[in-house]
Amino acid sequence: MRHSARSLRLGVFTTSALIVLAALPASAQSRVSVDAGSSDSASFVVPRRAPASAEPAISTRDQRVALVLRDTVVIMQLTDTGMARLFDGDTATRGSGAALFARMARASISVLMDHGIAYRISALSSARAEGSRLVLEDRAGKHVFEDTSYNGHHPMTDFSPADAARFASAVQRAIDARR
Repeated sequence: MRHSARSLRLGVFTTSALIVLAALPASAQSRVSVDAGSSDSASFVVPRRAPASAEPAISTRDQRVALVLRDTVVIMQLTDTGMARLFDGDTATRGSGAALFARMARASISVLMDHGIAYRISALSSARAEGSRLVLEDRAGKHVFEDTSYNGHHPMTDFSPADAARFASAVQRAIDARR
């Protein structure tokens, strides 16, 4: 039952974000989209916070998404830059009733997006870098965060190769330490 509640919270979080996104004017919808659904009990929603200096972390090349390795989890979250630029492409008319609704929707989305998705290290079997792609593989052979996207970008394929290799090594050490 405990795992079902976590899956339900993640599903509600993702569904809420998608409902609010759908309510935005078409001009904003084309730039703001998130797909991070999961029914996996190894993943759950956590508050977003900047990584501590001692925590291994990696950011996408555009500095909008980060993965952070914490004690027992890997967290994917928007960076401060990602939060600040979340609505860069919003071109809703500024003086209309639609603009007011768009501002309300943006405020709701900002609150929802001020969270990260955590994945338990104990559920991972391996971590590796394939060039600019970071691969976190669970015990069933599925790639964690692989289908996550924002505004058409896939963060797991958008790292510098050196950063991806460094972060994958840190995650693999954490996996090995828990075996």
